[in-house]
Amino acid sequence: MRVRVAAAVAVTVTCAVIVAAAMPVQAQIKPKPGMACSSPGNHQQYAGKEYVCQRTGGRLAWAFFGPSSNAGASPGSGGANTSWLPKLSAFATSKTDVLPVDISRTSSVAPFLGARSSQPHQGMHVNWSNADGSWNSAGSTPENFPAVRAVADGVVTMVEPHREMGVHQAYGLGLIIAQDGRTQAVANYSLEPFVMEPAPGFYAQFIKVKDGQRVRKGDVLAYMYVPPQADGSTHLHFHLNVGPRITSPSIFTPAAVAQMQARFGSPGGVENGQQLPACVGYRINADENPFGTGASDCL
Repeated sequence: MRVRVAAAVAVTVTCAVIVAAAMPVQAQIKPKPGMACSSPGNHQQYAGKEYVCQRTGGRLAWAFFGPSSNAGASPGSGGANTSWLPKLSAFATSKTDVLPVDISRTSSVAPFLGARSSQPHQGMHVNWSNADGSWNSAGSTPENFPAVRAVADGVVTMVEPHREMGVHQAYGLGLIIAQDGRTQAVANYSLEPFVMEPAPGFYAQFIKVKDGQRVRKGDVLAYMYVPPQADGSTHLHFHLNVGPRITSPSIFTPAAVAQMQARFGSPGGVENGQQLPACVGYRINADENPFGTGASDCL
């Protein structure tokens, strides 16, 4: 961006711009509903709440993101017992080999882009395209679409058959996979076809679990609707909520991460024209590290 100023203040303004540019982008954001934002689909947490940048009324603005309503909630979901779940620290060494979806038919994948990356985005994205017409015959039968699976044993929470996202509508759920005292780690699945819901209640049939249901690793939780007009914007957004914090879902084995990295592409999987390294959390700060081990360039 070029700033035209009088010569007397040019140096001062230039220095201010350089300092601002050097600071982490997300560290400057204190979103409020209706406040302008610049990156549609970007997630941000602040003061215990989660926000998403969405287009509303012809402009981009922050809005509350539905699953944040569970932040700080008491352990359990729908009265379900979650005391059997491991501590999140178990995932630091005992990684899961189950990805949320089979990525073999995806158009691209992007990792969680931390606050220290050039374009921060608090969520891993798995994208689909129908440019080759591969989903034209899928119709509206959920089982004809990509299965979305439990990445670990857990308890289903925050089932939402309809989410308002501004110019598009989505659906989603959470999966409690770990618990330490009263702090829960929730795998957050936001299924975003990036179209308006084809008919009232259409997405409900794509969710195959109920709030409070206990599931095993690999179980089908839902199916990802890929509309005929999918152009790569259709995606699964995936991150961890550790209490009120949005963190990188860095819980996968190196082999699983390598599968994802092989699909890293635009948008989000490249930086300065180069494919990002094999990690789930790229240039995350300490608050975005689920294991409390500080900032990391590749986790």
